[in-house]
Amino acid sequence: MSTFTLYAKNLRALRSLEWSPSGVSLLVGANGAGKSTALQALKFLRLAVDRDAAEAVNLAFGGYFDLRNRVAAEHAWIEIGIRIGNLDLRLRLVSVQGLTKSGEMTLHDGPTELFRGAAGRSQIAFLSPLDPAVAAFMNTILKMGIFHDPDISSLRGGSNIAHTQVLDSRGTNAITMLRGWFQRRPDRWRYDFVLTGLRAAFPKLITDLDFVEAGNTIAAQVYRPGSEMPAHLGSEANGVLTMLVLLCDLAAAEKGGIVAIDEPENSLHPYAIRLFVRLADQLARRNDLTVVLTTHSPVLLDAFNDTPEQIYVLDGMTEPAPVRLSEFKNPEWLRQFRLGELYADDGIVSNDDENVRG
Repeated sequence: MSTFTLYAKNLRALRSLEWSPSGVSLLVGANGAGKSTALQALKFLRLAVDRDAAEAVNLAFGGYFDLRNRVAAEHAWIEIGIRIGNLDLRLRLVSVQGLTKSGEMTLHDGPTELFRGAAGRSQIAFLSPLDPAVAAFMNTILKMGIFHDPDISSLRGGSNIAHTQVLDSRGTNAITMLRGWFQRRPDRWRYDFVLTGLRAAFPKLITDLDFVEAGNTIAAQVYRPGSEMPAHLGSEANGVLTMLVLLCDLAAAEKGGIVAIDEPENSLHPYAIRLFVRLADQLARRNDLTVVLTTHSPVLLDAFNDTPEQIYVLDGMTEPAPVRLSEFKNPEWLRQFRLGELYADDGIVSNDDENVRG
């Protein structure tokens, strides 16, 4: 499986994070433990490489306010980095009175420093033609998919016809992407993956999809079992639209890529949640993906009953965080419970934990 290590220091709730997930993994913790921040750190890295650190802070974290961990020293560096293979990229920010004063980026190949300077793709782009490993490393970062809060309301009206290159983090262009995948033979498998998943999740609601273009908008239609007349996708339940976006999140990934989804369980029936995990696992194995999910869902945790080592816990105390559930709790003890029930009963982490830091 494709693997990476994400680093963060003094970043909001993440005093010290060192996380090396693989395959399909869950990140759990109390509210405020830093789960969403970990995914935002991935988004920040992608944006900082493609643009610059200041813009990346605004787009990934919503600005500089309260960016540094509350117990960190006043002028302590905020550090965010990623290692893939032997290549290690780190970005360091200094936040003073809520404003980021400077940003520095370093790139190492093992112990050898390849670059040190201001953050931004243009600063190290010259290395890529000279080193295929650097080019592949940069491409993996730039193609990371970080997804959250599907914009179901917007999707009901369709997707803009022009937005066809990259799946939006909230799935607003999912219908445009789907039609593009359907029309391009090399990408047809992506469309088939989404449609097959929708059929399996909602066998009484969906047998096929079709697309309708009106001006600058592409809308989707669904065909129900036994009916030759299509229905507008926008009139379907929230769960149907959510599942469509989630499946697109997975299908959009390139081989060897990284996909991160924040709380995919929202709006989904338990059966659809379990099916989504199975489909994610199948695609991850087939395409060498790393898929990371944050969750508060007991149903989603139950899907990992046999693989607690794929669950990572942010408990607000362990540094570096997170820790595998199979190391955080005795595996023999864990086997006595369903993980979802244990989580719901505060047997893994609790919002009452005084050590959870904001």
